[in-house]
Amino acid sequence: MRRIFAVAMFATLLAACKGDTGPMGPEGPAGPPGPAGPGQVATHSGRLDLSGSGVWTLPAAAGNISNPPALSCYLSDSSDGPFLLVSTDTFSGVVCGLGQSGATLRAVIISSSSYSGWHYKFVAVYD
Repeated sequence: MRRIFAVAMFATLLAACKGDTGPMGPEGPAGPPGPAGPGQVATHSGRLDLSGSGVWTLPAAAGNISNPPALSCYLSDSSDGPFLLVSTDTFSGVVCGLGQSGATLRAVIISSSSYSGWHYKFVAVYD
């Protein structure tokens, strides 16, 4: 029994020993190319009107309300930024979304008039 215990302790101590770390090996080969990106990216910038709204008519290729693009909306009090990503926020009264009239798809940002004159940016990504 003592012999089994001694062998187990020796094996444990031997596994815990670690020498110095060796030098870094050579860099491996480059990996395969990744998949293609998400598709088309369209952007639009402007200033909110006196009522605190901004509208952008998206390209026809961007889709429709049944097959919408991914949309991001940004606001800043300066054209140089920083721009803050916004979505629908009922507390601050800011709404970012899509609307369609006929075949025309529009990105809209609606806020209170206290944001009038602020700078906005839209980014739409679609196939």
